[in-house]
Amino acid sequence: MLVRVCDHFKNNPKRIDKLIAIKGLPKDWIFRETPEGTELKKPWQPDVDKNIPLDIRHLCEPMYILTRYAALQAGAKEFLEKSQILGIRIDYNTEPGRQMWDDVERYIEETIPRNERIPVPVLCSRDERSAFETFEPRRNSRGSLELYPSPVPFIDLDKYVPVKMQEIPKAEEVIAKEAKKDPEPESKEFKCEHCAYTHESPRGVRMHTFKKHPAKEKVEA
Repeated sequence: MLVRVCDHFKNNPKRIDKLIAIKGLPKDWIFRETPEGTELKKPWQPDVDKNIPLDIRHLCEPMYILTRYAALQAGAKEFLEKSQILGIRIDYNTEPGRQMWDDVERYIEETIPRNERIPVPVLCSRDERSAFETFEPRRNSRGSLELYPSPVPFIDLDKYVPVKMQEIPKAEEVIAKEAKKDPEPESKEFKCEHCAYTHESPRGVRMHTFKKHPAKEKVEA
């Protein structure tokens, strides 16, 4: 899914739109399934098709969504429209948009292995008057912002196992949990029927009886 992040100000003083293609985000973060069809959840919005150049549409996942419009008059039914979209957008300058995109970035960071570079959205142009051209913004050693030509990054999260999102319990924790769940039986001593002798097993008591009380053992046999 091609995602446009609007008004994302990080390394972006001119507030140029940013783009990134992501596959494998939790669907319930973005879509809502209804009897009538699939809807976009807020704060996501459909991106405008004319803002997506043809040479990057191979990153899109065209799909149909349902849009609900309020009734024009009281007592009337709401209006439903089904349309195709190529991508989605989110406004980082709103509180819901900022929170959602921060969650997306955190999910990506926790899913990708630590030895791999985390992709970042690229700017759509140098400034608001320039033609479409994608750049990755970076800070140099002096802290100045520089733009490097870069394609729209694509990341497939489905090929990773999100280890951090569901941590594997440590061995000590598993042992402690199992011990608490199914405690070992308390040690039990077995007593001789003929004297005060005790042993931790019935076999030990029988051996004692055979040696120390042979006559009694013979009678019982």
